[in-house]
Amino acid sequence: MKKLCHEEVVLLEADANYTIIHFTDGKTLLVSYNLGLMERQFSEEIPMIRLNRKFSANLKYLRDFDVDTVLIKNKNINISRRRKESIHSQIQNYLNA
Repeated sequence: MKKLCHEEVVLLEADANYTIIHFTDGKTLLVSYNLGLMERQFSEEIPMIRLNRKFSANLKYLRDFDVDTVLIKNKNINISRRRKESIHSQIQNYLNA
């Protein structure tokens, strides 16, 4: 198996106790680790943000956001109600850095 290039990771998607890794070229990879573990591992290398229970995204691929959703690459993802304030401030901090 080839080594993963962290910069090519767009999204992490939870699927029970597995995680689907979405890459820039549209390919996906199913791994047998939960989303929390994968998020911690990738967040050391790339700016990851947890959007809801199902998705964590690489902020490098953020295209747009509003009150309820973010556009990562070409996918609209709903923001968790409980995390809205935190997510918006994290996005603003990332964009202002």
